[in-house]
Amino acid sequence: MGDGYKQRWKIERCFAWMDNNRRLVVRYERYIQNYKAFCILSLILLCVNRLLK
Repeated sequence: MGDGYKQRWKIERCFAWMDNNRRLVVRYERYIQNYKAFCILSLILLCVNRLLK
């Protein structure tokens, strides 16, 4: 297995955490700017929740 494959689990885990936000999974947003903003918001909320545990 290559080095890229060994690092892939981090990305896949991040996507799994982001799947808790239905708006990102279904992709309701028409514009890419709005989708990116919701992705960033999702990651911020994820980090805040992890810090508060």
